[in-house]
Amino acid sequence: MALSPDRAFALLAAVSAAPQSWQTNTPQGQQDSLALSMRLTQAFSTDPSPGLQGKTLAWQPTDSTTACPAMVQRWSHIPDPPNFHTHAPLPQQATVREQLLTVLSGMMEDYQTQKTATVTVSSALPRFDIETLWDAWQQPINHFKAQWSPRQEQVQVMVNGAAIATLSHSTNAKHLADQIRYFVNQPDWDATQLEPTLMGQYPAIRSGDRLMVVIDDAIVPPEEQNRELLAIDWTNNLRQAFGVEPLELVTAQQMMYGIRETREDFEGVASWYGPMFHGRLTANGETYNQDAFTAAHPYLPFNTYLKVINLESQEAVIVRINDRGPYIQPRTLDLSRGVARCIESKESGVVPYRAIVMSSS
Repeated sequence: MALSPDRAFALLAAVSAAPQSWQTNTPQGQQDSLALSMRLTQAFSTDPSPGLQGKTLAWQPTDSTTACPAMVQRWSHIPDPPNFHTHAPLPQQATVREQLLTVLSGMMEDYQTQKTATVTVSSALPRFDIETLWDAWQQPINHFKAQWSPRQEQVQVMVNGAAIATLSHSTNAKHLADQIRYFVNQPDWDATQLEPTLMGQYPAIRSGDRLMVVIDDAIVPPEEQNRELLAIDWTNNLRQAFGVEPLELVTAQQMMYGIRETREDFEGVASWYGPMFHGRLTANGETYNQDAFTAAHPYLPFNTYLKVINLESQEAVIVRINDRGPYIQPRTLDLSRGVARCIESKESGVVPYRAIVMSSS
């Protein structure tokens, strides 16, 4: 709608002459708003424009909850104001500062300040269980030597109050704690990316594409048990300390070795061998470790990986062939003591099994 110069001058004069009290909700303000409405009507009454013909401009009295009065007739060509989405409705009587705080609080409601993970080192009680008694019965001389030798304090590395690793040297434990502390307090830390891996001959833990911890001689002495199992246990302990589901043993082993299943498999009867052969040389020249994930087979190539499934318990573990045997029929696979524990065949001694040949992924 276009206004002629005289109409525009009349409109400006009417608004300028109106007292400021027309903006209030007092009796005087209502009278002044009525007077202003009459002046605006007179300004357009001489030659009404098509858009205003037959219409009268007026203000409605408002209550105390409305900031500005509403128009009786909305001009059709004026678009609706844009709808700004906020997390909370803005009160009309709120000050600019209160409205700004409401908008900012809505924008920041999903923002959470990163909490610093607590990594500590504390003393732990020495391990004493049925396995210790079994070893004492199998190797009494070595057991008594260990009892009379100076005992080293067991030290635990804790993250957020959860035990991650137990070591026998405080220096090694502090070294491990420093490495963990550095990673878990990074801004992009994500416990779901924790996986076991291999760094050369040493098991390790990685976070995404970054190497986090290498379980070498600086952390675990060579005489310790199964370093690969330690890497898997520590990985799962770290994941659980941050509320992430642990990895299954076979899944973790596949990640560590970089292998996958093939269609080649076979079945048979498996036994296990342990303390009597611990520390001796295997057929491929390695030192036999009864707690490692290894096995003996009559003819499979050395370093062949097998996924061995106990057909009675359905427990599974991946083993590496590094020895020859067994030599008692009808047994076709001889497992280490550590493997027998994992698939729950240690007590029964001999179990039916199914083996799946693994290959590089």
